[in-house]
Amino acid sequence: MKYRTILSILVALTLSFAVHATVQDEIGYTELKQEFGAALPDGSNLSVLQVEGFDSSGNWRPSASGGLAYLKMIYPIDPSPSSGCATHATAVTNYLANSSTSLLPKLQELQVASYSRYQSLSLRTGNFVSPNPANWDLETHSYSCETIYSQNALQLLDYRINRDRVTVCVSLNNGTAAVPAMWGNNYNAITVGTATGKHSRGGTTLEGVGRTKPDLVGTATYTSYTTPIVASAAGILIGEAKRTISLAAAKDPRTIKALLMAGATKEEFATWSQTAAQPLDAIYGAGQVNINNSYRMLIAGKQSPGASLCLLKGWDLGQSGNSAVYYFDVPVGQTLKFSTVLTWHRELCQPGDFWSFTSSLADLNLRLHNSNSSFALGTVVAESTSALDNVEHIYRPTLPAGRYALEVSGPAGTTFGIAWNGILSGSVTTTPTVVVPAITAQPLAVSVTAGQSAKFSIIATGGGLTYQWSKDNTVISGATAASYTISATTAASAGSYSVAVSNTAGNITSAAATLTVAAAPAAPLSATSDLKPVAFTARGDNGTKEGVAMLFDGLTSTKWLDFSATTWVQASFATPVAVSTYSLTSANDYPERDPASWTLSGSNDGASWTVIESRSAQSWSARKLTRDFVLTQPSAAYLLYRIDMTAKSGAITQLSELKFKTTTAAAAAPVTTTELTPSSISARGENGTKEGIANLFDHSTATKWLDFSGTTWVQVAFAVPHALDAYSITSANDYPERDPASWTLSGSNDGTTWTVIEKQSAQSWSARKLTRDFVLTQTSAAYLQYRIEMTAKSGVITQLSELEFSGR
Repeated sequence: MKYRTILSILVALTLSFAVHATVQDEIGYTELKQEFGAALPDGSNLSVLQVEGFDSSGNWRPSASGGLAYLKMIYPIDPSPSSGCATHATAVTNYLANSSTSLLPKLQELQVASYSRYQSLSLRTGNFVSPNPANWDLETHSYSCETIYSQNALQLLDYRINRDRVTVCVSLNNGTAAVPAMWGNNYNAITVGTATGKHSRGGTTLEGVGRTKPDLVGTATYTSYTTPIVASAAGILIGEAKRTISLAAAKDPRTIKALLMAGATKEEFATWSQTAAQPLDAIYGAGQVNINNSYRMLIAGKQSPGASLCLLKGWDLGQSGNSAVYYFDVPVGQTLKFSTVLTWHRELCQPGDFWSFTSSLADLNLRLHNSNSSFALGTVVAESTSALDNVEHIYRPTLPAGRYALEVSGPAGTTFGIAWNGILSGSVTTTPTVVVPAITAQPLAVSVTAGQSAKFSIIATGGGLTYQWSKDNTVISGATAASYTISATTAASAGSYSVAVSNTAGNITSAAATLTVAAAPAAPLSATSDLKPVAFTARGDNGTKEGVAMLFDGLTSTKWLDFSATTWVQASFATPVAVSTYSLTSANDYPERDPASWTLSGSNDGASWTVIESRSAQSWSARKLTRDFVLTQPSAAYLLYRIDMTAKSGAITQLSELKFKTTTAAAAAPVTTTELTPSSISARGENGTKEGIANLFDHSTATKWLDFSGTTWVQVAFAVPHALDAYSITSANDYPERDPASWTLSGSNDGTTWTVIEKQSAQSWSARKLTRDFVLTQTSAAYLQYRIEMTAKSGVITQLSELEFSGR
């Protein structure tokens, strides 16, 4: 038995800390940490298994001292750990989990085992039984054991990786001799070399001869230390996948391997090359690990194949078949550095009773095609079609502007992990190319009562945009922003509103949105209350999981789904009630399933129905978005209400919530709520004028305010005191973790004494550039100044697109 490194104890201890100081810079961790800070996973939700060899004194366990003193080390496989500590094992653990110098400074638990007990008691090599389940998230091996090679052990490791979904990192030998039998000939693990190139090479010699190893390299001098570096990078990805529900599928070892390899950089290696038949470089594999690239691909989210555009960074855990095609656009005037990796497992089955394995490997291929607006496959731009490896890799340093299709082909039914990293470069010409404007979110119809404010807004793309709003095709003077607000509506405000969006490349006019203004009631409506049905039914639903009861549970995380585009929902009340408003909340996915048109009716006997109102051409600009529909006048009182609806898809209908509301009259005089314009604004900090505080009040979701602090504040002052009825917050364009999660709203008349008006906590935004209104339970006192003190979800950086105050 020998270690990967051959050096004295003194040199080993020196390297374990001297090299680490630069490793974090070289693999992108320093840059990542500067942006995400404490929000970055730190290993506190991970369990890792470290397998070690013996030193000359028979010791194999690391020392829990110095930067490892915090670490909980256990020995479940080796109940009697060696009496002494091994220098090599300690150095490996420092690279993996040192509290000051590693990527996982707060690792929850480290399980340690000797290689001999690991093989005999964990893999159960040669026992002709199933290997024990892996109860850890990540596994790392930094030793050499050719003298005890067993094909059975190699197969058992691949089998357990596939069965238990555990990520395993193994090292090659130092020097340039042949790839070692163990563990270099694996399929399903991540095989690690060093950026010096001084590691095993020449292709695998067993279990499929000629496969390229390593998968990627780290930056330490010896493979014993590059392996825990790569493992700690994998730990960051696994930790994020474990704590974020939407990223849970990324914990699969195929996805983790694809994310690490697709994020690897090549610029460090002048000789790096690949071919379609050999997707990895013969010495450096996919390149040098870069956790900054890999983490950003992970948090970009799981992307779906099919006829829709994916982000330029992302991943998927999918299955091969006809639909495994991913489309993306490179904008006009820019180029894309593009790296993508496809990984899948070799499958092992034991046809008999003695765990004698039969091995099989699907032949998957990866191709990059030109595409078009119809989402069709065009000519092949690049391909990776190795007949040997279970990895395919495409790398293009300068991909021109256009639409592309990334296709996974091969026998149907093979689970694969895929990840891609696209990095845009600047304009290819000295003068930026201006793109013809396009409207991605149209203005929506608005119904209000005279005296209330009304707001129309759009989202448009294209550089150098100008806006001009019109009412009934007549230009509105001064209405030249992405949104247009009427502070206090009158009967004359009713009409059709649209906006023309222009730049030097062209122009486009939005769809018309109708403003309906109902006459103010004789007595003001002072309160709106939800009506609770005593019973409800629907034409159909998708069992209890997506049943009609979900419409009335008050949760946007649930939904009702009916496998029909023409359907109905009916609610019954204990006594006849008059409805003044009702609201529909869109579900979590598939906008085409939203209702596009409907009729609301009322009845007192369930047989004779009176139509109250009908609506058509309706849409929702975001998922889990609640839209209120105010009746021109309250309905008569009915025991039953029914909505007959038709979905946009023509196939399936779904909604998250349905509410009916009634209003009561009060004796107070009518009041008008309008948007309040501050006379001055300030904040704890900002990112210069580009992302400064003024952007919060420019009525444009294309801009934002950013403060490099997770706990911050925004303060506004008015020329005269105003009472506050509501305020709205609009999320910024990216990074949901920078949204405020909790805040306190206060008012003051002297800037010294502040009165708390309300507190909010556990808040979130379901989409980017989404406006959420927060209506106070009662109107505040009149103050000259208002202040919001907030804490962001990330705890590191806070950002917002818009902030508005409404009052009197």
